[in-house]
Amino acid sequence: MDTISQALITHLSRAAEKLRRQGSSASAVTVFLHTNRHKITAHNGQAAKQYHGSRTAELPHACNSTAELVSYAHALLKAVFKFGYEYQKVGVMLSGLVPDSHVQQHLFAELPDERLSKLSGLMDALNKRYGRDRIRLAGAGYDSSWHHKRQWMSKRRTTDWKEILTVR
Repeated sequence: MDTISQALITHLSRAAEKLRRQGSSASAVTVFLHTNRHKITAHNGQAAKQYHGSRTAELPHACNSTAELVSYAHALLKAVFKFGYEYQKVGVMLSGLVPDSHVQQHLFAELPDERLSKLSGLMDALNKRYGRDRIRLAGAGYDSSWHHKRQWMSKRRTTDWKEILTVR
């Protein structure tokens, strides 16, 4: 579960960074997890055990702090995770987006911790200055084995000038 948790925290960190860049906050978090539906077991040629699940949590207040969003997402991951499966993908979706200036305050719920928001903004500034992921949460780890395999990525023939086909 450590690798899955690291991947989730990394994905959520990038999403929260985009939220802050847009001046938005999220009021709901969804975590999903699934196996490879095309995987065949090596010993009998049958389809491998399949599982897909997701959970959504409505937050007590809209926020864009990485640390706060990670705490909610990690609790959702624990709820959706089942042992005994070979997972292919974990992901996170942020919804209920509102502008930072229009965050609804609740009478009985705590307000977002301003220190966490400032810390997230500082992390963004340092990463912008020194390079992506120089400063990150410890839970994101340093294991890059789950990252995309770039050699399998398709060509960008419609979005990159260097990869556009030429006819002679």
